[in-house]
Amino acid sequence: MFSVDPPTFLEPLKDQVFHLHQNGKLECRVLGIPYPSVQFKKDWRVVAGSHRVKTVREEFDHWTLNIQNSIHMDEGVYQCVAENVAGKVYCTATVKITGWSQLLTKLKWKIKRWGELYFQVWALVGGHPSLQSGHV
Repeated sequence: MFSVDPPTFLEPLKDQVFHLHQNGKLECRVLGIPYPSVQFKKDWRVVAGSHRVKTVREEFDHWTLNIQNSIHMDEGVYQCVAENVAGKVYCTATVKITGWSQLLTKLKWKIKRWGELYFQVWALVGGHPSLQSGHV
């Protein structure tokens, strides 16, 4: 007869803020007997590995989801799911992406009339592009 213990998070995921076009990672530590399978999900879908996103087992109980060159689509709710014959556990974290381009995505300066400077600014307002114009 052998002993079984359901998975337990020693260190759950933590909410993160990644800077646009920078690297970031989510980390957790998990144990269980037998050792559980571990997978990451984003917005309730399994994270597929790619050249930018990789799941890595750093140590026996330490898992990371590495995200290189973060983009706005990386923003969302992430889960780490650990499962063995004795049970299944989840932990959740939110990832936000910040960067200058989130506040001001495009700035154009135009000469409208002789001696007058006119500008247009496209900004993200409430997640939607908004055109604002003015004179300098």
